[in-house]
Amino acid sequence: MSPDIKQKKGASPIVSTLLLLGITIFAMVSVVGYSTDIIAHQSAQMGERLVVEKVFIEPTKITMWVRNIGHGELTIIEALVNQTFYTFTPSIVLPSPEGNPSATAEEIVISGTFAPGLYQLCLFSSLSNKLGIVDVEYS
Repeated sequence: MSPDIKQKKGASPIVSTLLLLGITIFAMVSVVGYSTDIIAHQSAQMGERLVVEKVFIEPTKITMWVRNIGHGELTIIEALVNQTFYTFTPSIVLPSPEGNPSATAEEIVISGTFAPGLYQLCLFSSLSNKLGIVDVEYS
């Protein structure tokens, strides 16, 4: 072998260690960042909880009294009544129970034409969660 070939070596142990360390840190930061986003999104969805206290159905409207029992403010954007969507404009905002644990139920009115029969009611939050699903018989 010629002396030139013996002089050529691969990356030094310090450079290779730094390279592996950099790749590892980059991978860890990526995984932690992604996990944090997923956990934050799931926590927000888990915090949305709603109780339907009363429902009255009349020929021209459905009146619901609902209470936010989750964590933080809750925004209701639409209702599903027997496969028909009703959008609330503006959205209905239910205050956080954490700041006011003795808050009374909020009234939600869905206007339309309703004949006697069985109705399934469901409210949707701004995070697209199904909340307050109830079945009501109107006679």
